[in-house]
Parts: sequence; C-alpha cells; structure tokens
Amino acid sequence: MNESELLSEAYFAHAERVLSPFSILATVHFEGQPASCAMATLSHGIAGVYWVGTTKKARGKGLAKYCVQEVSNAAIGMGARLVVLQASKFGRPVYPKIGYREFSTYPHFISSSR
Repeated sequence: MNESELLSEAYFAHAERVLSPFSILATVHFEGQPASCAMATLSHGIAGVYWVGTTKKARGKGLAKYCVQEVSNAAIGMGARLVVLQASKFGRPVYPKIGYREFSTYPHFISSSR
C-alpha cells in the first residue's frame, strides 16, 4: 500500500469522521460496483470538498462531476455560503464546468518524510 492509500484507510477507519451531521457523501455505482465518490464537510458556513475519486474503469463518464455537484449543492442547501476544493490534475478541467472558479494555484507541493 502506498502512503496515500494508508492515509485514506486510516481516515475512514473512524466512523465519526464520516458519519457526522456536517458530512455529505455521494457515491455512484457503475456496472454494479462503487465507481465514484465525493465528500463535503461543512464548518462555520464553509464547505470543503474532499475525497473525490473515480475508478479507472469508470473514468470519462462524468461520475465524479455528478458526485461533486451533489455534495456541493447539498452543502449550499445546509447553509454553506462558500464551497471550496483543491483540484488534482484530474479534477482541474472538470470543476470549472460545474461552476467552480480558480482563484489560486500552488506551484509546488512540499512533503517531508516522517
């Protein structure tokens, strides 16, 4: 398992991090299997969109776009005045199509070893 997979597994191992009145989750199935998902967390009138992903087999079908739209709209419906996200290279071309605007970029990503 790579570091990203370990982090994901550790995060979702604690149900209270996900099963909260301030968490919004969307999952789409493709050919009977979970294929895409997104999560938004609402705090102090701002929602952050996280954990957006699509399996390789289901990419290019708009499933992540649908999940992000669903969690974003639900967050606004719960009172979020702003919904934000940090896009990967995969999501960057998708988000403007659903109304997100880029206001900043990070030219470098720095990671330290433990």
